[in-house]
Amino acid sequence: MTDTTSKNKSQKTDKPTRFVVLRDRKRVSDAEYDTQENASTEYGYWQSLVSRWDPTSRVEIVEKDNRLHRVY
Repeated sequence: MTDTTSKNKSQKTDKPTRFVVLRDRKRVSDAEYDTQENASTEYGYWQSLVSRWDPTSRVEIVEKDNRLHRVY
């Protein structure tokens, strides 16, 4: 019985990678993107806004982590 449970834990699910835009390690919108290129429009918007009003902020495109980047 322990062999089957250990196999299930070791198997990874093949979910597609999703990308989100973050500002200071927090999501800026509910949008999720298939590729980094698709997220570049939203990234550009936030980068221009941040450069004008808060140059110390950091905007980045990262892979979505369901625990860290959830929407409430």
